[in-house]
Amino acid sequence: ERDNVLAVLATEHSVASDQLDKMSEYADMDLGGIFRSVRLSSVPALHLGGLALVTSWEHGRATVSGTVSVLDCSAVSMPAVELRLGLREPGGAEVAGAVLPAAVAAWSRCDVPVSLTVPQAKGWNAEQPFLYELSIELRAASQTVQTVNQRFGLRQTAVRGSELLVNGRPIKLRGTCHHDSDPLRGRAVTAALQRQDVEQMREANLNALRTSHYPPHEALLFAADELGLYVEDEASFCWTSATDDLRVLPRVVQLVAEMVARDRNHASVTLWSLCNESRVGQGLWRAREVLRRLDPSRPVAGSWAPDGSLDFAVRHNPITTAGIDDVEHAVTVPVLWDESWCIWQDIWGDAGELWLDPGLRDAYIAPLPAIYERFAHSQVVQGTMIWAWSDDIFLLPGAGLEYGRGSSRERFVHEQYSMPGRGVVGDAQWGVVDAWRRRKPEFLHTKKLHSPVRIAEAPLPLPPDRTLHVPVENRYDFLDLSGLRFHWQLGEAEGTVRADVPPRGRGTLAIELPRRPRNGERLRVQVADEAGRGIDEVVLAIGEPPQPPAEERASGPALSLHTEQRLNGTTTYVTGEHFELGIGEQLGDLRRGVGFGRQLLRSLPVLHVLATGRPQAPLPSGRTWRLTRCEVQRDGDDAKVVVQGRYDGFEGGYVYRIGRDARIDVQATFVHTGELVQVREVGLSFTVPRAADALQWTRRAEWGVYPPDHIGRPSGRARAFPVHGEVLPPAWPWAEDNTPLGCNDFRSSKRSIERGWIGLPDGPGVRIESNGSQNLRATVAGDHIEVVVTDELGGSNGLGEWTSNYGTGRPLGVGEVVTAHVVLRWVATAPPIVQ
Repeated sequence: ERDNVLAVLATEHSVASDQLDKMSEYADMDLGGIFRSVRLSSVPALHLGGLALVTSWEHGRATVSGTVSVLDCSAVSMPAVELRLGLREPGGAEVAGAVLPAAVAAWSRCDVPVSLTVPQAKGWNAEQPFLYELSIELRAASQTVQTVNQRFGLRQTAVRGSELLVNGRPIKLRGTCHHDSDPLRGRAVTAALQRQDVEQMREANLNALRTSHYPPHEALLFAADELGLYVEDEASFCWTSATDDLRVLPRVVQLVAEMVARDRNHASVTLWSLCNESRVGQGLWRAREVLRRLDPSRPVAGSWAPDGSLDFAVRHNPITTAGIDDVEHAVTVPVLWDESWCIWQDIWGDAGELWLDPGLRDAYIAPLPAIYERFAHSQVVQGTMIWAWSDDIFLLPGAGLEYGRGSSRERFVHEQYSMPGRGVVGDAQWGVVDAWRRRKPEFLHTKKLHSPVRIAEAPLPLPPDRTLHVPVENRYDFLDLSGLRFHWQLGEAEGTVRADVPPRGRGTLAIELPRRPRNGERLRVQVADEAGRGIDEVVLAIGEPPQPPAEERASGPALSLHTEQRLNGTTTYVTGEHFELGIGEQLGDLRRGVGFGRQLLRSLPVLHVLATGRPQAPLPSGRTWRLTRCEVQRDGDDAKVVVQGRYDGFEGGYVYRIGRDARIDVQATFVHTGELVQVREVGLSFTVPRAADALQWTRRAEWGVYPPDHIGRPSGRARAFPVHGEVLPPAWPWAEDNTPLGCNDFRSSKRSIERGWIGLPDGPGVRIESNGSQNLRATVAGDHIEVVVTDELGGSNGLGEWTSNYGTGRPLGVGEVVTAHVVLRWVATAPPIVQ
């Protein structure tokens, strides 16, 4: 016997890594070496060496055809070889089988034709991922030489005109782009993480994924086969023109051939992608022809191949309603937008805005439902893939703060990616989940946007009897809604109903209640599949909700006014039953802001204008304020403070009406005298002491049901700095990630507020009263907290992926009048949180 030695030479640079796949460039770290699992197998001299099977359908009957390769690695010919094939239902009887003779010459390969007919076949699709058990037994001289078993799905993909068909039925791909990424392991991901990704994608109501930009870890495909995801399997060519170099042509063809040989028998692999954003020339055309010869059963895509050169026309961000309209009658093949619905990335000029206000991640949803509706009804656009699934961030030992693209101007250390002895490298925080697979705000919006069961979150009419009729739309391609459970709850009553609505059809849930519902009651409906996986959950108002009674004006004593001369200047004090304000005569600023015996205000509301792309420099600068008038006067039992002056770029003033009911009504009116500027925030800001670090809100949200830690939930309470362990991976939710400005939950804009509150955690505070038209956020700034109430909020400094749908703010021109309004009220305790 002789020992065998297997030697592996790893090199940091190669033709593939430097010219073709760019993986090290993409990861921002060198990937030379073996970072996927390796199996060393021992086989007999006569053995199975390849399997290439495809499925075709006709009238509910499936035919599995292809070849089984038998290799004879010996000097002895095998003239009488036998292959026994069997296809069984899981744990059940055989539904198709064949015994095939073969003869294999010495040191040769024999491809044995296979054809199995499966009557009344159960097809594989992402909604019904049925897998048979395929067994292949190799026999010689009446002895079993080798047996191979694998799970196998019957799935046929085809393109018909501008339609994408699976098993003869049109489908829509609703997916995401997947990278192999783990903060501590880099691209060396585990099988368990791959399965977790697929499970979370299914939870998010996605039915597809794109393997960007290389063939995936095989565990991802096994999970997609089992759990149900269509896969766009992408070859490892990214941002390259080197494929036109004939010197690397053999390597290009080899990489494509190896991808097909490994992945072709996975039912989940629905289409091939030649490349990502590469110059498609002679090299890739040759690879295309090899791919089609090896596997003619699947369509081929790739960016940036010219329209008509492949089976799909591929588009990348931005996806817009106008963009969909542009291709609707101009492209004759299916359009695949395999980078779309782009998550905020933190690297394209938006880093500073996200650092200041992570509420952008909640506002992500604002324009998307209308675009999704256009996609859902498009006759040409048959697939979209969110860019991207998870943050592409790695904690590399000995590195610095090196993540992002070259155009990134700002770098911030985020708590969830901060570990002693390691730096932060990689590309971007662009995931639906973060690199640890915690759900970010976009996860809920993705789940709602892609829900295959659509129940409009609009009030239901009050019925004349005990039966509620709830309209429902089925956006599945294969499943009838009769296979789902609709659990309803109204007050103490609850029950389960089913709906018989065909795929891509509309119908009604008929809910029989024990009594006739009343105006303003709320119906909760939870949708789940037979396995109990939650698909959607809605809360629907019934009838017209009763109007809340008008709040009565408090009848406290009249306010008192008195003026005192102190070392800090002349101050006029306005004193009510539970509060006192001191207005400085020199600047018209706040000298004292006390409520219920505690300091609660450090400054009165002043004009706040935030220019797009300048998140660290709000306008106007308080240092440029020059007072021209300050009057404090009685207004019946109340008081009115008039302050006028000018800043650099703005001229006007404020009227503060202070009521004996502890109410401060603030109106600001200014003329913009500066140069034209794009603005994304317009409103008023005031400051409170650092100790007043509890924030509450009630707002008009997009959805009726939110996770309890979602920053966009309709009502909630957040502290500036939650206390949690510092050991990574983080055991706390994404909303509680701390920054010097406060945690994500605390500092994110709460859009469309009806009421807000900020104050001492165990005591009084300041209530912000609104009507659903304003937005609220807070930022820790050293020894105080800045509170901003905006009348205008919107726009981005990012690329077209965002500006085309979210805008760049609005232009504020010279001479334009800027107004802002806010109502504050001193309150003794925080209001109750209404769930």
